[in-house]
Amino acid sequence: SGNSSNSLSTDTAEIGLQQTLDSATAATAEALETPIIVTSTPRPTKEPGVVDEAVSNVADATNLDQVTFLGLSGEDWINLVVSIITIAIGYLLVNLIFMRILRWLVRKTPTKFDDDFLDTIQGPLRFFVLVLFFQIAILRLTFLDEDLVRILDKLFFVLYLSILFVIIWRLIGFTLDWCRDHVTPEDEDQEARREKTLPLIRRVLHIIWIVIVFTMALSFWNVNVTAFIAIIGIGGLALSLAAQDVINDFINGFLIWLDRPFRIGDRIEIQGKETWGDVTDIGARTTRIRTRENVMAIVPNSVIGKNQVINFTYPDPTFRTEIEFQLDYKEDLNKVRRVVVEAVRSVEGVIEDEPVDALFRDFGRSTIIFQVRWWIDSYNDTFLITDEVNSAILDSLREAGIEIAVPIQEIRGVGA
Repeated sequence: SGNSSNSLSTDTAEIGLQQTLDSATAATAEALETPIIVTSTPRPTKEPGVVDEAVSNVADATNLDQVTFLGLSGEDWINLVVSIITIAIGYLLVNLIFMRILRWLVRKTPTKFDDDFLDTIQGPLRFFVLVLFFQIAILRLTFLDEDLVRILDKLFFVLYLSILFVIIWRLIGFTLDWCRDHVTPEDEDQEARREKTLPLIRRVLHIIWIVIVFTMALSFWNVNVTAFIAIIGIGGLALSLAAQDVINDFINGFLIWLDRPFRIGDRIEIQGKETWGDVTDIGARTTRIRTRENVMAIVPNSVIGKNQVINFTYPDPTFRTEIEFQLDYKEDLNKVRRVVVEAVRSVEGVIEDEPVDALFRDFGRSTIIFQVRWWIDSYNDTFLITDEVNSAILDSLREAGIEIAVPIQEIRGVGA
C-alpha cells in the first residue's frame, strides 16, 4: 500500500511538471511569433506654450520674424537665446539653490543617515536636474529637424536611465554599507555571518537591478521583451528542476541564518542522522560540525531543515545529566539518598546552586531502580564529570555498607 501511494504521488508530480513545461513552451512559442521590434508611435506635434507665444508676439512686433541669419529666422534666434537662458537658470538652480537647500534641510535632521545619503547621490542628482533643464531648452526649439528631435528624445532617455541606474546602484551599496557600519552585531558569530551575507545580498540586488534596467531599455527601443522573459522563465524552470537540491540547501541556509537555531561554537545534535558535535562553520549550502572524535561532518542545510536540532549550548549551556543503579529491597532509602547526594555534591564541576535529585525510580523484579540527577556548567564536561560522580557514589556506598544489587536470574532445569 505504501509503495502504491509513493508511486501514485510520483506519477502525479511528473504529470503536473509535464503540464507546466507544456504551458510554458506554448507561451514561449506564442511570444516568439510576435515581432521582435515593434514600429514606434509617431511623436505628437508639440503645442506652443506661453513662452513660445510670447516669443512669437515679440518677433511679430519687432518684425524679427522677417529677418534671416545663418538659415534661422529672428524668432528662431530669440528662442535659441531663451533656451540658453533656461540652461543657465538650471545650472544656477542646481548649484546655488537646489543643492544648498537640500544640504540645509538634511543638516536640520538629528540623524546623519540623510547627510551621508545626500553625499552619495548628489552627483547624479545634480546631473539629473541639469539634463532636465537641457531637455526643456533643446526640445522647445521648433526649427529642429524631426529626425534630430527623435534622436535627442532617445538620447535623453538613455541619460535619464543611466542616472537612475547609478542612483539605485549607489543606494544599494550605501544602504548595505550603512547597515554594516552602524548596526552592531550581538556577537562574533553574527558579525562573521553578516560579513558573508552582505556581499551575497549586494550581488543579488545588483543583478536584479541590471535585469530591470535592461528590460526598461528594451521596452523603450520597442523590442518585444515577452519572448525574452518567456525564454528566461523556461531556462529558470529547467535550472530549478536540475538543481533543486542545491536550491533547497541555499533556502534552508538562509532560514538558518534568519532564525539562528544555533551559532558557531554551539554543540548540537541532529536527531535522526546520529550527527552531533561543535558547529565550526555555517555556510550558504552546508554546515560543518566537528564531532567528539575530531571528525568533520559536512551536513547539507536541507538535511538540517528536515530534522530536529538539539542545541546543548544556546541559550543556556548548563546541562542536567543522570545515571541509574540498582539496590536491594532491604536497603534504607533515606540513608541511600543522603549518602548519594553528599557524594555528588563533593565532585568538582557539579553546580552547587542547582538541586541534586536522588529518586526511587522504579520497582525492579529483584531490585530497586534508583536514579541520580545533577547539573553541570557545560555539556562538554558530561563524560568526565559522570565518571567522577560514578566513582564518588560507588566509594560512598561502599563506605556506608550499602551494596549495589546485581539482578539475579534463576534458571531451573527440568529433570530427566
